[in-house]
Amino acid sequence: MSVEDCTLLLEECFEGCEPDVGTHVIEAAFSLRGLEAVVEEMSLPMHSEGKGQQNKGFYPLSLQEAYARGIKARLQELSETVSLITLLTGYVSRNYQNRFYTIGKN
Repeated sequence: MSVEDCTLLLEECFEGCEPDVGTHVIEAAFSLRGLEAVVEEMSLPMHSEGKGQQNKGFYPLSLQEAYARGIKARLQELSETVSLITLLTGYVSRNYQNRFYTIGKN
Protein backbone atom coordinates (compact mmCIF):
# COMPACT_ATOMS: atom_id res chain seq x y z
CA MET A 1 0.00 0.00 0.00
CA SER A 2 1.31 3.47 -0.88
CA VAL A 3 0.34 6.93 0.36
CA GLU A 4 -1.71 7.41 -2.81
CA ASP A 5 -3.83 4.40 -1.85
CA CYS A 6 -4.75 5.69 1.59
CA THR A 7 -6.67 8.59 3.09
CA LEU A 8 -5.35 9.68 6.47
CA LEU A 9 -7.43 11.62 8.98
CA LEU A 10 -5.35 13.53 11.48
CA GLU A 11 -7.06 13.52 14.86
CA GLU A 12 -5.57 16.95 15.61
CA CYS A 13 -7.22 18.49 12.54
CA PHE A 14 -10.52 18.70 14.37
CA GLU A 15 -9.25 20.40 17.52
CA GLY A 16 -11.06 23.70 17.89
CA CYS A 17 -13.78 22.77 15.38
CA GLU A 18 -17.40 22.48 16.29
CA PRO A 19 -17.86 18.84 17.37
CA ASP A 20 -20.40 18.00 14.67
CA VAL A 21 -18.03 19.19 11.91
CA GLY A 22 -15.34 16.70 12.89
CA THR A 23 -17.92 13.96 13.33
CA HIS A 24 -19.41 14.51 9.87
CA VAL A 25 -16.01 14.63 8.15
CA ILE A 26 -14.88 11.43 9.85
CA GLU A 27 -18.16 9.64 9.07
CA ALA A 28 -17.97 10.72 5.42
CA ALA A 29 -14.36 9.56 5.12
CA PHE A 30 -15.07 6.19 6.71
CA SER A 31 -18.12 5.72 4.46
CA LEU A 32 -15.63 5.56 1.57
CA ARG A 33 -14.49 2.21 2.94
CA GLY A 34 -17.65 0.80 1.37
CA LEU A 35 -16.13 1.75 -2.00
CA GLU A 36 -12.96 -0.17 -1.08
CA ALA A 37 -11.04 2.96 -0.09
CA VAL A 38 -8.44 2.63 2.63
CA VAL A 39 -9.15 5.19 5.34
CA GLU A 40 -6.98 5.38 8.46
CA GLU A 41 -7.15 7.64 11.48
CA MET A 42 -3.84 8.71 12.97
CA SER A 43 -2.31 11.17 15.37
CA LEU A 44 0.47 13.63 14.54
CA PRO A 45 1.00 15.61 17.77
CA MET A 46 3.36 18.12 16.16
CA HIS A 47 0.39 19.25 14.04
CA SER A 48 -1.35 20.74 17.08
CA GLU A 49 1.93 21.96 18.59
CA GLY A 50 2.23 24.54 15.82
CA LYS A 51 5.15 22.94 13.99
CA GLY A 52 3.38 22.86 10.65
CA GLN A 53 2.04 25.66 8.51
CA GLN A 54 0.86 28.88 10.11
CA ASN A 55 2.89 28.39 13.25
CA LYS A 56 4.13 31.34 15.20
CA GLY A 57 7.77 30.46 14.62
CA PHE A 58 10.40 32.13 12.49
CA TYR A 59 9.90 32.23 8.72
CA PRO A 60 13.22 32.83 6.97
CA LEU A 61 12.86 35.44 4.24
CA SER A 62 15.62 33.73 2.26
CA LEU A 63 13.55 30.54 2.10
CA GLN A 64 10.49 32.43 0.84
CA GLU A 65 12.58 34.22 -1.77
CA ALA A 66 14.16 30.96 -2.97
CA TYR A 67 10.72 29.35 -3.19
CA ALA A 68 9.39 32.28 -5.25
CA ARG A 69 12.38 32.09 -7.61
CA GLY A 70 11.89 28.35 -8.03
CA ILE A 71 8.19 28.72 -8.81
CA LYS A 72 8.87 31.39 -11.43
CA ALA A 73 11.69 29.40 -13.03
CA ARG A 74 9.86 26.06 -13.18
CA LEU A 75 6.19 27.03 -13.23
CA GLN A 76 5.41 24.62 -16.07
CA GLU A 77 6.48 21.68 -13.88
CA LEU A 78 3.83 22.20 -11.21
CA SER A 79 1.10 19.59 -11.00
CA GLU A 80 -2.39 20.51 -12.20
CA THR A 81 -3.62 20.56 -8.60
CA VAL A 82 -0.88 22.92 -7.40
CA SER A 83 -1.44 25.16 -10.45
CA LEU A 84 -5.17 25.33 -9.77
CA ILE A 85 -4.70 26.09 -6.08
CA THR A 86 -2.10 28.77 -6.93
CA LEU A 87 -4.49 30.43 -9.38
CA LEU A 88 -7.40 30.22 -6.95
CA THR A 89 -5.32 31.59 -4.08
CA GLY A 90 -4.19 34.54 -6.21
CA TYR A 91 -7.76 35.26 -7.33
CA VAL A 92 -9.18 35.12 -3.82
CA SER A 93 -6.33 37.22 -2.42
CA ARG A 94 -6.76 39.93 -5.08
CA ASN A 95 -10.54 40.05 -4.94
CA TYR A 96 -11.34 39.30 -1.30
CA GLN A 97 -8.08 40.10 0.49
CA ASN A 98 -7.99 37.79 3.54
CA ARG A 99 -11.71 37.93 4.24
CA PHE A 100 -12.35 34.17 4.18
CA TYR A 101 -9.23 33.37 6.18
CA THR A 102 -10.31 35.86 8.85
CA ILE A 103 -13.86 34.51 8.95
CA GLY A 104 -12.49 30.98 9.26
CA LYS A 105 -10.13 31.94 12.09
CA ASN A 106 -12.91 33.67 14.02
